[in-house]
Amino acid sequence: MTGQIDFIDLSKILLDDFFNIEEEDMRLTRNIEKNRLDEPLTVEGPVNGFYVLVDGYKRYRSLKSLGWTTVQCKIEPVSDIAHRIIKRLRWDLNKKKMKSSERIRYVHLLISLNWSSDMIAQKTGIARDVIKKYMKIHYIPQEYKDIINSWGLGHEALLALDRMQKRLPRYTFYQIVDVLNHQTPHIFGYHIEAIEYLSKVEEFRRLPESSVRRSIDKTIIHKTFKLKEAQDIVNIEAVAQGIIKNEAAIGQYLDYVKTEAAELERILSPNLMINVPQVRRKELILIFENCLGKVNSTYRGRR
Repeated sequence: MTGQIDFIDLSKILLDDFFNIEEEDMRLTRNIEKNRLDEPLTVEGPVNGFYVLVDGYKRYRSLKSLGWTTVQCKIEPVSDIAHRIIKRLRWDLNKKKMKSSERIRYVHLLISLNWSSDMIAQKTGIARDVIKKYMKIHYIPQEYKDIINSWGLGHEALLALDRMQKRLPRYTFYQIVDVLNHQTPHIFGYHIEAIEYLSKVEEFRRLPESSVRRSIDKTIIHKTFKLKEAQDIVNIEAVAQGIIKNEAAIGQYLDYVKTEAAELERILSPNLMINVPQVRRKELILIFENCLGKVNSTYRGRR
């Protein structure tokens, strides 16, 4: 019977705890109810009249829910957990239905069973560079995995966070984490990758906490973000803190100030100000008076 397609009682199919899922896919259940089963389950066996389910756990849950008693199965020889994982990864190479987190978990188990990256790549067809990336994730401290999980992000964000913690002083790294913890609902994977560009700018690690926070706030509003944008943001903060004093950076900073001032002048229109309460108007006036005070005091001090 090995290698054949045959009908098997659901009661004779055993679930492997490593692959088992508890929740039912209701959409899949409705689809099977309407269109029947589109492909057989894959099992290994028999052993003492029972079979181990290898592929089709979601379909199995749906079939049980629908009250099916038998199902068509592809029967393969009995193997071990490692080779069942290999089968699932190899099948997924074409189907692409497996979540990346599930794929990474399988690779990690193979690593723990002393499979090398070359062996895994050869048996599954997954590119060696991808396997190496999964292996890096395997060795990232659980603390950072928990942080990324709490933000609901994936493995690319995890890798970026890990690279940052290796690059930055500990206090700067945790400032970033703290800022992002307060913005969790609005943070996506590309934000973490953008903030990583900040960490690549040498002066970033020298910024005080307030400048680190402003830099991150300016970063996460960008749709696209690369090293140049990161350099510009850090340079502005570094000039303001007196960390950078060269003429080119100061010129860039002044251009930024002029642009922002012109934008403020534009949005503080008469139509807006006529509807601003007196208390809020006084707040705005005080802010601008402070700005002019700084400019004038610095100018007088140099005459």
